[in-house]
Amino acid sequence: MDVVCGYQAEYIQHFLINQGFREILPLKDYINTDHCQSFDISKKEDIVLYNPNKGIEFTQKLIAVAPDINWVPLRGFTRNQLKDIMQRAKLYIDFGNHPGKDRLPRECAMNGCCVITGLRGSASFFEDVPLSGNYKFDENHTPLLSIISCIRYALANYERVIYDFQFYRNRISIEKDEFEGQVMQIFQLNELDYEKTILQNS
Repeated sequence: MDVVCGYQAEYIQHFLINQGFREILPLKDYINTDHCQSFDISKKEDIVLYNPNKGIEFTQKLIAVAPDINWVPLRGFTRNQLKDIMQRAKLYIDFGNHPGKDRLPRECAMNGCCVITGLRGSASFFEDVPLSGNYKFDENHTPLLSIISCIRYALANYERVIYDFQFYRNRISIEKDEFEGQVMQIFQLNELDYEKTILQNS
């Protein structure tokens, strides 16, 4: 075995397979465990977070349609300030390309944010971004007002809607243990391959 490729997301696995790679194993990452704490529903505010460096053209269209919503870009925050705003916000949106299992959607989810995404990159794979189809939109074919309606519903009914994201949070919470197990498997595979090479050459 010459090369073993590790993939962080199912989206990447499909890319590697299409490129002709066959010896591939999962090697997925995990977010900072500081974000894997509890959150207080009673302290949530009608704040919608977004990444200004990703999918901003589409996000700006949403903002233009609903300027009354409190849209907050995630930039210029210290680490503590970032966690604080996530703890206070009710929703995070991300309509950019998802090259893998992105950090911000997972951090926001673990801090008690509902999450709405597009369908680009790994966001189209339930294995990578395990959200109900009610919270994933094809921005090329979905009317802006339909997405805004979903956003407003999540803000107005947060105490109920947040439980739709429990499975997502559960998956994120075990990623560290999964990563450690995957690293061990890869090292064991390399040891077996090394031993096989020694036996063949002895």
